[in-house]
Amino acid sequence: MADSNASPNQYPLPERFYEKLAERLYEPLTLSENAVILCPPLWGRDHNIRILWERAAADRRRILKRQANRYTFSHHDVFGDDEHALTGQFLAGLDLPVTGNANFSTLASGIHGCLKDGVHPVFFLNISESLTDEALCRVLNLAQRTYYLAPNHIHFIIVMDMKWNEDDFFMLVAPFRSLFQNIIRPTVYTDEETLHLISYWLNRWQYRLSRQAKDWLARSAGGILLLGKAATRLAVKEKLKREEEIRAIVPTHPDFTVQMRLFLARLTNEQHTILARIANNERLHDDGELRHLEAMGFLRQTSSGWEIGSSFIARYLTTPARSTRRLKAAVLASKSFSEREKLVVTTLVALHGTPLNRDRLAQIIWGEEEYLDKFSDWALDQAMSRIRRKLHTIPKLQALELVSVKKHGFQIL
Repeated sequence: MADSNASPNQYPLPERFYEKLAERLYEPLTLSENAVILCPPLWGRDHNIRILWERAAADRRRILKRQANRYTFSHHDVFGDDEHALTGQFLAGLDLPVTGNANFSTLASGIHGCLKDGVHPVFFLNISESLTDEALCRVLNLAQRTYYLAPNHIHFIIVMDMKWNEDDFFMLVAPFRSLFQNIIRPTVYTDEETLHLISYWLNRWQYRLSRQAKDWLARSAGGILLLGKAATRLAVKEKLKREEEIRAIVPTHPDFTVQMRLFLARLTNEQHTILARIANNERLHDDGELRHLEAMGFLRQTSSGWEIGSSFIARYLTTPARSTRRLKAAVLASKSFSEREKLVVTTLVALHGTPLNRDRLAQIIWGEEEYLDKFSDWALDQAMSRIRRKLHTIPKLQALELVSVKKHGFQIL
């Protein structure tokens, strides 16, 4: 479990995460090149960049070694596109005097002075997602003009959220291609990193969950920390302890669906459509944005097609009327299930999450005439466990969760 006295540099992710990210950011400087990091939606850009900046000196010495003393770094959070304000920030970041309204010629003069002293300026820009396309272009234009003052000696490290369709984005930034020499695309987080955060939050909130419950939360979040934290917070709020309770209550809770809508609102219309089609097992048409979602880590390709990394999102986007027929077909085509097991699964799928009582399940499994002789809670639980294991081996059915509902029976989510 995470240390409750963790320092800001330990929260929220393991040390190795920041070490690897710093290497990707600073290594282009050894080639006298620029770097741009394009963050997935709700990746935590501001928080992660703040931590990188706090630990910057040690990272630079480790990565740049003897070259570290050659550079002077200037960090800027960019919320607007006013050129006078930005040039003033650039000058102040380089410890150069600012008198009156700073203009580009003043900045150029100051930078040439740094270069004469053998110092190479590096401007680290953390660009707010709130900038319009026009404002972003004005910021990038100023950055490129500054870079062109001495291309081999002035460098930019730019961080921004990837909020565009990929084709639209590259058309937008094409005039500033000299800044995009190295494009870094972090993916969503791994299950291990998400689990680290879940453990940290539980420690801070002084609440315990089983390892199985924490593992399920981490897997279901699919690397989207917003969902991992929201689901954990809801489990604490509702005093849920067992994995089965969390599976049954959290995904459909109104407080949690708000968080999923918040995440989906950050995607483009094309990306949202692709995720919805995958959730409902429908045919896909947009290969470009499909690959973009894969690169960000929201999708993974299986032997039978595409799968959404977060089962929370997959379930939320599933429209029962559109998906039931395809899921039933996948069950009936499978050779893993017996005929009675197929009937159990198709019946539960048709109920769209409504629990089926234990007596009715026993009748399906053992037959209406014999089930009273064979039925026991233990025998039924064993039969349903076998079905659950088989579901996890079939790619088209892996997203389905067979859940025991206390005093009510079983349901498929």
